Amino acid sequence: YNNDLNNIKQLFSGGRLIQNNFEYKSFTNSFKNIIIYQRITNEQTQTGLLLWKSSFVLSYLLEIKFKKQILNKNVCELGCGCALSGIVAAKLGAKNVLLTDGVNDLSLITQNINQNFDLNIESIPQIKTLYWNNNMQIVIDQLNNHNYQPNNFDIILIADCIYDYRFVLPLIKTIWILSNINTLILFVFQDHDLEAIEVFWENIENWFSVTQIQLDDLNYFCESIEQITIL
Repeated sequence: YNNDLNNIKQLFSGGRLIQNNFEYKSFTNSFKNIIIYQRITNEQTQTGLLLWKSSFVLSYLLEIKFKKQILNKNVCELGCGCALSGIVAAKLGAKNVLLTDGVNDLSLITQNINQNFDLNIESIPQIKTLYWNNNMQIVIDQLNNHNYQPNNFDIILIADCIYDYRFVLPLIKTIWILSNINTLILFVFQDHDLEAIEVFWENIENWFSVTQIQLDDLNYFCESIEQITIL
């Protein structure tokens, strides 16, 4: 993790670490700096508690390439973790942002929302627990319980959610439930688990059309991430 923090320092010279938290600076001066709190524990799995490289890449992509497309749109971030990309989407003018993660404790996401938004004057992202599932009706029922409709999001954001082969197909089916024929889905991930990556590529084109953006085309470098997948 310390090595990752050093890489983040080098890659994001416009931001800075503040103790274990990160101050994210807009690449286009579109919004005030964002403070992202992390939660470092002794647990082996810290998924959702730390910033991962893919969330920085996705946030950069939103500013540099999709800033106009996100304006006044309904956006959902899956597996949002610390919620950087979803917060950036809201700051760029998304109409509604739904931040979801498969955890019951959403306090870290809430802390990051409270830190970065004026609750009196800004449109505040909503935070909900959402579990991916092979049974798509279960996903639909969760959305209905949260007063959201299936197939109703214009843009879906996903960063570093390919880490275990068992969760790949449930994730793909969840994306399918959330999206419609016009939905833009931005997917950035590292090669954490080769088996999971293999399962992803074996299945994804059965559900979506796929385009890949090379980071070199965006004048951007991030170690261990070479391309962005757009569905």
